Amino acid sequence: MQTQSPDNGLTKEYSYCTVGPCGPTSLWWRAGIVYKIENPDGSIIERLWQTNSPQNPHEAVYINPFVKTEFTSIKEGGSLSKTAIRDYKHDKNGNVTQVVEYDWVAYGSIPRDGDGRPTGIPGGASSQIKRVTVNNYHVVTPDSSDTSTSDADVYHLTTAPKLRTAVKDTEVRSALASGTQSRAEFTYDSATTTGNLTTERMWDSTKGALTAPLTGSNSIAITHQYNSWPSGATGRRTVTTDAKGTTTNYFYDDIGNGTTNLYPTKIEAAANFATLKRTTTFKYDFNSGLVTEAKDVDNNVWTLTSYDFYGRPTLVREAATTFAERQTATAYSDSNRRVIVKSDKDTLNDGKLISVQHFDQFGRLRLSKRFQYGLRTRRRSHRAQAAR
Repeated sequence: MQTQSPDNGLTKEYSYCTVGPCGPTSLWWRAGIVYKIENPDGSIIERLWQTNSPQNPHEAVYINPFVKTEFTSIKEGGSLSKTAIRDYKHDKNGNVTQVVEYDWVAYGSIPRDGDGRPTGIPGGASSQIKRVTVNNYHVVTPDSSDTSTSDADVYHLTTAPKLRTAVKDTEVRSALASGTQSRAEFTYDSATTTGNLTTERMWDSTKGALTAPLTGSNSIAITHQYNSWPSGATGRRTVTTDAKGTTTNYFYDDIGNGTTNLYPTKIEAAANFATLKRTTTFKYDFNSGLVTEAKDVDNNVWTLTSYDFYGRPTLVREAATTFAERQTATAYSDSNRRVIVKSDKDTLNDGKLISVQHFDQFGRLRLSKRFQYGLRTRRRSHRAQAAR
């Protein structure tokens, strides 16, 4: 498939066959999956796919495909010359457990099949590893490639917990098994049901050497509290305490129609410091949950927002009803794929600051114009520049 943008940039997508012979039966699952994208600037993205099939002792089942390895290649002197590689691992529940990012390698070093498609990571590429991200989860299951191990926590079994995506800890390393640069750990009220995050703990190398798990002496922590209604945690956060002990309080009052405990109607920042505390109140559109009024209580200043049928802001009034009020109006032309924003410059509602954004059929920004002080500036998006 190929797509031509308004600036004549051509994007081509190549997919595995959808009709006729598609190779061995074990590869039929990949029919229709995109394995290569050619961008207007000449760069290409190539992908290796892998299935995440549950344990099945009776027949081969190839389902849940995901991108195993992605190759991004660029041109120099008109020819593809360098390739950056990103390799992924998933567990049986589809969680990303590892991402390995490689520095540029020679395009010609990528092993390929008879059709020119990549088959794997080139030998010796381990020396080019720049970053490794490792995630562990509270619900532990085998690697996605394992189809022989029976595990009660895998998603397709009735014994699997309701929540299977709660991250236990994550590390960023400079190598596969060493060189940890950062570590974060996460605690929940229940990692398998409600999943409300109660503690975020992050390694602070200035306080102490890395340990796993982290301790109070080598890390900083952010904690959260939640309310209960009528029993058990509901997910409505009531208090957040940052690493310096500063608290933020959240309150949930009536938002209309007698409904309470839905959205925060008041937030107190630095609530435990009387001279620093800042209070903001909120009003909502009941049907959409969009904020229509935000009030800076300490300064008695409102920001009022109006929306269209699709929930897009059409008018924002900052410091509303005061001498300093400033309005920003946004007009959407869906048929022309254009958005026009007018903001006040000198006086209320003069609309002298104007910006216009044009989008292609995929919703990507292709042209940006700005009018100011009687002059017009014109900016092309990076995508449009690349396509020229």
